[in-house]
Amino acid sequence: MAEFIAWLKDEAEGGDVLEIVWQIIISKMLFAFLAVIIMEKILGLDVPPVVSGTMPILSWNFPLILTAFVFLEEIIFRVIPLMLAIGLQGSPKTVLFVAGISSVLFGLVHGSWHHVFIQGAGGMFLSCVFLKCGGFNKKYFKATAASTATHFLFNGLLITFALIAGERYF
Repeated sequence: MAEFIAWLKDEAEGGDVLEIVWQIIISKMLFAFLAVIIMEKILGLDVPPVVSGTMPILSWNFPLILTAFVFLEEIIFRVIPLMLAIGLQGSPKTVLFVAGISSVLFGLVHGSWHHVFIQGAGGMFLSCVFLKCGGFNKKYFKATAASTATHFLFNGLLITFALIAGERYF
């Protein structure tokens, strides 16, 4: 745990930020894929969809709505709780605990308890981006930009995969 905290506190700079963003996106994508396989195929659980599928993906306002939701989710589930934990001089373990609680709530907001294992875990990945890219050093604008960009790019990849699979609504 101490090594992980030390890694998070060693702020990513310059091109390292982009490297962290892509590593997290790939890790999050693989984790989500494996989580769905384990839950549905191995455990036999029926994982409900995140959304009802009523918004056309190829509409002019979809990217604007997606951007607004991503930014709002980052403010609610990463920026506010982590800024408070760091600002109140919480220990690194306390900050990670707050990130964990926030991530569980992030998963629950996306559907049901099943989503804690997919979106909730993804929320923890995004919390790590926030902390690694300046959050622990109170560089909140940079940290917010990095976690929001990661979240937006991840969602963009999911939507691209959905379009390739023939989905037209989100």
